[in-house]
Amino acid sequence: MTSNSANKARLIAEIYEVVLKPERYDHFMALWERHISGEIGELETIKGEASSINKYINDPELEAHFQRAYEILEKLGREGSGIASVSEFTAKKTEATFFIDVDGEIIHENKSARKLLGNITAFKGLSSFIDAKDHERLHTMILRLNRPNIMEQLHIFHFNLDKNESTKKNKQQLFFARTMQFSHSQPVLLCIYELGVNWDEGLEVMLKEAFEFSSRELLVARGLCEGKTLERIATERERSIHTVRAQVKSMLRKTGTASQSDLVRVMVALASFGRTQTIKSANTLKRLEFGEQFMISVEGDRKMPVYQIGAQNGRPVLFIHGILDGIAISKSVSKLLVKNNIRLIAPVRPSFSNSPSAYTIKTAPDEFALDLRYVMDHLEIEKTPIIGHMAGSVYAFAAASILPDRISSILNVSGGVPIKSLSQLSSMSNRQRAVAWTARFMPNLLPVILRAGISQIDRGDEDKFMNALYAEGSKDRDVVTNVDIRTAIHAGYKFAVAQGHRAFEVDSRHITRDWSSYLADVRQQVIFAHGVFDPTVAIKSVREFTSQYDNIKLIEHKDAGQLLFYQKPKAIISTLCKMLEE
Repeated sequence: MTSNSANKARLIAEIYEVVLKPERYDHFMALWERHISGEIGELETIKGEASSINKYINDPELEAHFQRAYEILEKLGREGSGIASVSEFTAKKTEATFFIDVDGEIIHENKSARKLLGNITAFKGLSSFIDAKDHERLHTMILRLNRPNIMEQLHIFHFNLDKNESTKKNKQQLFFARTMQFSHSQPVLLCIYELGVNWDEGLEVMLKEAFEFSSRELLVARGLCEGKTLERIATERERSIHTVRAQVKSMLRKTGTASQSDLVRVMVALASFGRTQTIKSANTLKRLEFGEQFMISVEGDRKMPVYQIGAQNGRPVLFIHGILDGIAISKSVSKLLVKNNIRLIAPVRPSFSNSPSAYTIKTAPDEFALDLRYVMDHLEIEKTPIIGHMAGSVYAFAAASILPDRISSILNVSGGVPIKSLSQLSSMSNRQRAVAWTARFMPNLLPVILRAGISQIDRGDEDKFMNALYAEGSKDRDVVTNVDIRTAIHAGYKFAVAQGHRAFEVDSRHITRDWSSYLADVRQQVIFAHGVFDPTVAIKSVREFTSQYDNIKLIEHKDAGQLLFYQKPKAIISTLCKMLEE
């Protein structure tokens, strides 16, 4: 048995282990890196450029095991930590929990929900328990269950219980409503469940430390979590409604939330964690800037989420995110944008965050360029520069090629270049190289590798996932010691995996192929801002690429890696300002 055959046997055993134990993902990837490295080494022309880059490696046995492992992961689902079905999930919840299908029927409920609902068997029976506005919102969520490409945010609402005869007032309880799907083979359902907030001294201390809530604000916060209205809180505390509203506004500002419902959602989420995790999560929310989100109708009557960050009426610049970076930035970077009168327009590409799934893998950059036209038309932007961040570079070039009259220039930050040789992939660091090799030479095995990695993020191991990308002692590992940067990167991971592995699968195919065909129609000014120590796209490869074109300029940052934008935002924004002024 060859060494690679022996490693393959261990790999097959390990893939089933990692399905149930996401903490073994790094061990599994080490085996996979070793295996695919051996397979690449056996290609006939390991040094050949154009010839070997177009080959594929076929392994029916391994593919069968990976496919089986993927099916198991999908059956387990991402909701409920290993719970495979709606009935199983409902049975394990102690708080009142029930599911509604697309026909408005209550199809699963636990004992607590049965006691609460009595003989009610359908959504229409809930009208006496919730107000008209919430009833309409929930009805809309139910109607959209047969359109799984529309991702809903959590909705929080009050459930009116029996009236208290002594006060003649309804007793209220907070509930969450959210769409859930345990696997692609099961229907999308609306899950409604009671929010049980364990309000104690520990939670109060956390809110004080994380958000600097005052004692009076804590009293209001507790009332909100108990389902009380602002009027009732004002009456019980013998304060005016104006005073209570002012305290709520103060808490919204301190937490960075936009509404009373979002504020309660944050506190409920924090109450569900342990003390250390709670403070970490709270500080994450406090440190990040997401800007303003709105929905824009694009090709095919889809709704694309778009964020605007920076100066409200500033100079517009399109920002195209990559695979893992997302659109969250630190508040200090947001201030830089405002200072320089720049407004980043950041569309959320399909399958990321809450953006509906769309596009075929082969034509994704072209289709996205057409969607950008709708975005620019909606915002009345005639012409603007575009930033391609990391993997967003291929989408930036596609947009400049297809929309030459709308894209004035390109700024690629840590961006990729067309892949024409094995040596370009081989120069990547271990984890990036393994995923890139898989996408390029064994694409059928990519879904399970990505899906298993998502499980690692789901269980809160963002640091382990990140450390595998950036080796100890590297420039990027030094950069992520900054808590603001690490927080933004973790948010990017959550942004990327919100809908599963589809976004990874699409982008991985494009960043590992030769997409130089877009360059034929790009006449605009292009600047590559690149770190000399970038572990994914080697500076040598970028130098060779940029030297071939008169309209492309390379700016090298000698003490930076891939996280250039996070490390040197002033330098990047300075470059952008010069482009805007030309």
